Amino acid sequence: MKRKCDKVKLNKANEWRLSKGINKELMGIANELYDVITLKNKINLVNCVGIDFKNENRPLLSAIKVNLKPLDIWVHAFSVPRSFITMNWDGTLSVLLNDYGIDTISMKVGQPKNSQRYIIKRKEMTKEQKIRENMKLRYFNPADYSTLRISEMLSDKNLSNYCNCPVCRGNSIKTILNDIDTAYINLRSHEAFAYIDESSNYQKEIIQKTSDKYFNSKKYAKEIAYRLGV
Repeated sequence: MKRKCDKVKLNKANEWRLSKGINKELMGIANELYDVITLKNKINLVNCVGIDFKNENRPLLSAIKVNLKPLDIWVHAFSVPRSFITMNWDGTLSVLLNDYGIDTISMKVGQPKNSQRYIIKRKEMTKEQKIRENMKLRYFNPADYSTLRISEMLSDKNLSNYCNCPVCRGNSIKTILNDIDTAYINLRSHEAFAYIDESSNYQKEIIQKTSDKYFNSKKYAKEIAYRLGV
């Protein structure tokens, strides 16, 4: 899509909104670097910016950091991959996206048909197969942003040492694994709670201008940031 078209559509959307007396906020969508430049030049027309993060677009992120981070504009990234396999096991940026000037994120949602196939596949598995699958899952540790495989965390240590979400309170990896059929959903629920809390914490640190100190307290976060050139 050409830049000229982007500007025309943005102007038309705003004109339509005003003509209809609509007071709802207008979000500008940035898919490529030049979209960010367009939105920066038309920042008075939008209330927030959304980016599609299905693919890790470094030029887009850098453009946001340079052009939008200094401005008082809310930036949201959607379809952010949570899975390490999506990023070839190099790690995902996730909450580290705050460093680029992105305020909030939402995870990639699985397609209903894929979810249905997975449920059917799980039902057909033997107990031993389910146990092996559960061992491959990862636990997001908000204390340092590490994501160890469950097979590397088999201990009775209470997970409240790392996270205070409803899943982790009063549980260890072993107790979560006791119910083979609910282990997957419990670990994913923990991840959702932990990501929300960490994003909220990071935003508070940014407002208080202490985000660098908070970031540096996360050992594995620094490792990922170094590897990804953040």
